Amino acid sequence: MQSVVISNASGNLKLLAAVDGVTRLTLRSGGAIGDMAEYRQAVDNSGLESTVIAFVHDEADLKNYLPLLKRWMQANLLGFNADCTKPELAQACKLAEQIVVSTTAYVISDDGSLRRVNVPDVKVAAVPLSAFVQ
Repeated sequence: MQSVVISNASGNLKLLAAVDGVTRLTLRSGGAIGDMAEYRQAVDNSGLESTVIAFVHDEADLKNYLPLLKRWMQANLLGFNADCTKPELAQACKLAEQIVVSTTAYVISDDGSLRRVNVPDVKVAAVPLSAFVQ
């Protein structure tokens, strides 16, 4: 299980997410998964499906900060520290942009109750994958 916290420039919490079941596209053997069929096989072998549960205080924050969470997830699939200019990662980097991760979103009300909301269809943030390091 991984957690993600996104704040605005003033340091105010805008989005909190829990991420589970990530099957990485980069392998410990040094290779990388480069096509969807190979990725699906790796997911099936792991028995895990990637899921994201996101929490926001304001539904507008979901639309504003989900693009960054999506880009973080792509970096996560690549194991972070990914240099997509390396030939051995080129296909995996392209594949990371095609993988859709199941996402559930909730708005946290002032009284602490949760209200499930639809996840907006937003484009991924245009942040370089190399910006996500671990």
